Amino acid sequence: MSSEITFIRNGNAPSSNNFNLKLSSNSIIKNLIIESQNNIFPEELNLEFKDFIGNDIALRAKRLREMGNIQEWEVNPILTDLVKVKIGESEASIINVTPVLTDIKPYYAQSDIDTRIPQSDFEITRVDNGIEVELKNSKIIDRIKLKRELINLEIFYSPGEGQSWISLTNIPISGTLKIHPVMVKKFLLTGEGNTQLSKEEIEIFMFNYLSVEIENLFLNDEYTELKPEVTIDYIIELQKKTSLTQEYIDKLSTARDILIGGMMGEIIEYIGNDFKVVESFNFLTEENIYRVRASYVDRYGNEKTIETENISEDKIVMFEKFYAKDITFTIFASAEITNVQITEIELNQDEYYAQSDIDTRVDKNNLLTSSGCGVYGGLEADRAIDGNEATNFHSNAYTDIGYGDFYLKNSSPKVIDRINILTRPNSLGRIDNYKILYKEDLQKSG
Repeated sequence: MSSEITFIRNGNAPSSNNFNLKLSSNSIIKNLIIESQNNIFPEELNLEFKDFIGNDIALRAKRLREMGNIQEWEVNPILTDLVKVKIGESEASIINVTPVLTDIKPYYAQSDIDTRIPQSDFEITRVDNGIEVELKNSKIIDRIKLKRELINLEIFYSPGEGQSWISLTNIPISGTLKIHPVMVKKFLLTGEGNTQLSKEEIEIFMFNYLSVEIENLFLNDEYTELKPEVTIDYIIELQKKTSLTQEYIDKLSTARDILIGGMMGEIIEYIGNDFKVVESFNFLTEENIYRVRASYVDRYGNEKTIETENISEDKIVMFEKFYAKDITFTIFASAEITNVQITEIELNQDEYYAQSDIDTRVDKNNLLTSSGCGVYGGLEADRAIDGNEATNFHSNAYTDIGYGDFYLKNSSPKVIDRINILTRPNSLGRIDNYKILYKEDLQKSG
């Protein structure tokens, strides 16, 4: 990992016992290199730093090795942007102190993954009024989930062996204790009553920096405005990391909508020869395409719209299947599109409608039935399509003026043009009037 370092020596002397090391961003430090002018080195080295919460934390470094006028020291991993190094009393003439920045990946997550720390990576020790948990390796954590509630629970953490316990404020959210992200080697849970938790009763979660990156896109807590420096390409980069957590997916979709909503879409007409089922188009253009909207008119004259962000690197745009002839594409891209070619990727139409003289009835075994307002007399909705005239189905009355809806869902899309309805002529099952609505997919309105 790289980070800009600003070196600040206290005082104007050629050497000093106090050094402030300011980093351009929060970074993880495990080692320090000190440079001596007279090849004399201190016997001890103490550090102070601020954690994510703003606590001032003191650490004692461990001496590793000496090489000429260079000495290396090790500390428990810390995440900070400011380190104060205090050199113990010594005749050493120290002219430089350099932190060694460590790869951040082992300490917290940066992609949408399950961030629970495996039980094999921590040990539990019982102490008075609680338990002490020690991680095999230091991690930045931000959540702890307990399988049972502890009375008057308090949480403390320690960045390393022999360090003081530091109190943490926790916010219970859906059974999970949310804390500010801290670099932890050990933490302590105390309370009243039965506090002797087992490994099976505790889950520890690594901090996921992806959540911070997503939150930093927005100017406000209502997620209605983005920071001016946010770009669509950066949002797409974050979306590529996100596939598991619905909260992340929703916020990134909101951010993308805000940016694309401010773009002027380029309108391109695509003229077809006849109505057909379509799904994929290849857009040949130099610009990056972020979203495509397809507008068309169905056989009944209804204006319909479908959008997609499912766009591959070679500009292949994938929609949900729809039945159309002439299509108007609105293309939202990185710049005004001055030249674009659109090629339809052909589908085998035989899968969706018949083109020869055959029995075209849809297989009823592929249909799912339901009623919008319940069933009468416990008779399930599938009675309507079981092919047996001795059985019947009708929905319960739910208003003073009539009955309710009956739904048919096909396992795969088909183009249909006829529906045969066999009704009973008497009062049970008689249809006085009806309206047929359709959806091309479950997300669209009828």
